[in-house]
Amino acid sequence: RAVLVICENIASLEKIAATIRQKFQSNRNCNIYTYDRAYRKFEKSELNPGDIIIATNIAGRGTDLTIDKLLEANGGLHVILSYIPGNLRVQQQVFGRTARGGKRGTGVYIVYDLRKLMLVPDITIDFLLQERDDKEKERLQDIVSKSFPKIKYTRKIFRYDELDFNANFLELQLNSLQNYWALWLNEMDEKLTQVYLTRSESILEEFSKFKQEISRNLSSNRFGLVIEPGELVKLSQLFMDHKKYKEAQDC
Repeated sequence: RAVLVICENIASLEKIAATIRQKFQSNRNCNIYTYDRAYRKFEKSELNPGDIIIATNIAGRGTDLTIDKLLEANGGLHVILSYIPGNLRVQQQVFGRTARGGKRGTGVYIVYDLRKLMLVPDITIDFLLQERDDKEKERLQDIVSKSFPKIKYTRKIFRYDELDFNANFLELQLNSLQNYWALWLNEMDEKLTQVYLTRSESILEEFSKFKQEISRNLSSNRFGLVIEPGELVKLSQLFMDHKKYKEAQDC
């Protein structure tokens, strides 16, 4: 068989990789590879029996792992997930690697939890998954009860708050907001594509974070959302038109 070990982060990857190398360093039938950066090209184009790949989920997510005929005959790729993912989508993505293209494969959790060392009897994989789902449910309920009203209130403030400048100032802010919005949509492209798995709650949570960032920028930045050189030039001219020369110079 070949084994793919998925780690939560680079720190855990390095620890697991060191242990595996120490354990199998004398075994000539095992080839060990690590994959900790998404921009790094994977060393092998095809997996063979005896290959051990240790990767973070982010780094390995876009990697297309193919297997040779002997590995397929032996049962295919065996995936080990070394942590409890934050949501079902990641879990399905990881274990879905075992069945890409109709190939054979298996998957299993091997998770380290400190509470197990304290002899807590109920720490099982099922318990950890249920714990994860309960936390996710609480977070979604918090979004509905707190974030939605806050969004509505923020919109009301944004609509009715008195501005120091005329409609031209508002137009500059809206232009910059559109740029923020376009960048956010680009960053969220994958999650939006996978919305049929994650449903809308995770998207709304990310939108809430985006909204909070916009609110912070509006309140803390001297010129609001305007940071682009071209828009700053326009804002400087607007200050000049209103005889606010110090502000115009600062732009």
